[in-house]
Amino acid sequence: MNIPEAIKEYKEAIIEAERLNEDLFTKMDMDSWIKTLHKRAERLSTLYEKSNGLLDLITKEINNVMGKDMDDAFEALYDLYLDGFDDAPLMIPILKRMEEYYGETKNYERMIVSYSIHAYESHEYISRLDPTIPINMEQYKAILNLKDHYKEVERPRVRWNYFVAYYNIIVASEYLVGVSPSEVYDYLVEAEELWQREDVQALDGDNEEVKETVDEIKRGFLIYSERYPDLTPFLKEEIYQRALVYLDKEDINKTPVVPFLAYSRCMFERGEITKEELLASIESFFKPRMEHFFDTELDDQRITEAFEIIGTIMKCLSLKGDANVGYYYGEIKNFVRKIEAKTKVKRMTPYINTVIAGFVVSSLPFEDNKEEIEQSLFDNLIRRQAPTYIHSVMVMKIAETIYEYMDKSLLPKMENPLEFIQNGALLHDIGKSMITDIINMQRRKLSDEEFKGIRNHPTFGKDIIRENPLLEEYHDIILGHHKWYNGLGGYPADFDNTKSKYKIIIDLITIADCLDAATDKFGRNYKRPKSVKDVLAEFEKGSGTIYSPYFTNLIKENKELEYKLEQLTEYKRPEYMYRAYIKGKIGE
Repeated sequence: MNIPEAIKEYKEAIIEAERLNEDLFTKMDMDSWIKTLHKRAERLSTLYEKSNGLLDLITKEINNVMGKDMDDAFEALYDLYLDGFDDAPLMIPILKRMEEYYGETKNYERMIVSYSIHAYESHEYISRLDPTIPINMEQYKAILNLKDHYKEVERPRVRWNYFVAYYNIIVASEYLVGVSPSEVYDYLVEAEELWQREDVQALDGDNEEVKETVDEIKRGFLIYSERYPDLTPFLKEEIYQRALVYLDKEDINKTPVVPFLAYSRCMFERGEITKEELLASIESFFKPRMEHFFDTELDDQRITEAFEIIGTIMKCLSLKGDANVGYYYGEIKNFVRKIEAKTKVKRMTPYINTVIAGFVVSSLPFEDNKEEIEQSLFDNLIRRQAPTYIHSVMVMKIAETIYEYMDKSLLPKMENPLEFIQNGALLHDIGKSMITDIINMQRRKLSDEEFKGIRNHPTFGKDIIRENPLLEEYHDIILGHHKWYNGLGGYPADFDNTKSKYKIIIDLITIADCLDAATDKFGRNYKRPKSVKDVLAEFEKGSGTIYSPYFTNLIKENKELEYKLEQLTEYKRPEYMYRAYIKGKIGE
């Protein structure tokens, strides 16, 4: 099998896996749904093996490809990308080889396309692994290093990538290590100079797509108004003057969004308006847009635009000042809930998953009701990450079952220990909401980088609950559920679970977590499920080091408890999954 054929089959496997997942959101009774679930699990296991074989073949053979075979592989990969399929572990090894090959053969057009796809895949991939990792713009800069060959690139669509590279460097540089706003401004000037170049104007001066992107570059720079206090006096004035160019004083609603926000922020920072006036101005600007947002059917672009607006408003709400933000936050929260209610789960793209998770986290400081906060986090999992929510429910059910038989005097003193255990179980994996698309991956093995991202989920969870002191009591459970009983293994390395006052509850959640993961035959295609007896044997081997000897012995010595755990993991799981998927059916 050659590489183009392998890429085609890999694409077909992606399509089939997505269809199998979508089938679970089809309306049907529980018995029919459970039959569909069983068929899905069997087929996904087959696709998992097939995709891994294709992935290994492609990444191994690509280094030996050249000439027409490389051109055919390029076209197959480009078609995959244009059709909206993103899979960095597949695409990046191919793209690296293509960049090398087309660099040697001086094929600038294909070099630019390869760099462009590589940049996008790296950006998407990294943000899914860890939203806190700075974005690497190496490929975009590689495109700009080829700008002297502008007129040698025949296709206008490919030449457009020069300006796309400038745009991405400028708008994403806030996340780049060691890049100052002054350096970003230099990129802006460089982009404007390239646009004015005689050969560029001759080729693309009338190209509407390029003209629009140049304008987006200019508007994109205005996002640095958010860092106004840290800007040099020159940049403060430059942003203000550039925002004024776009301002329509006769009808402010005709002003583009980013320039309006930049102008408003500058006015606030210059002391010309108060925070109350800033928020009132934003409300008058956005409220008409929000009121009519649902007049037409939602698509990914409109949802993306909505969350860009919401993100900006949330940043304004967090500005220092005495304004009462409760009203504005309440309006935004209702708006977001309405978007979620009208958005089908299967349409949740990686970007939308990321921005929804970002909104949930950014909203936590404004919440003052513990039950509402917990429900908001649970709902976020239900709608965007059903596998994690189901796992959390199973961990809760297992922990509840074990709790019935344990010595309650061992628990720390608290008003309602069972409720604390239940909520701790539901929240223990909340950090996975920051890496939704990795957790939902079912059709191939995870890369080493993806495994590292998953190992960061306790730290992500800690960062989420840090936003509101009402959640702080779950800190040790979230950080400690992957630590060994003796504290000498597991992760994260810098957390000492042995000193926690909730140590026995952490041990309980850990046992429940491992028992569910090992016996799950529907959600973990990368390994075969084990019986409860097999898992208990593993617990006994690791007793005193990895697992709590108290809970290991408790289950071992109580056959009734063991039987209940077998019933729960073997027979009750499909029912809990059905309920979760029905609850998470958004927009059907």
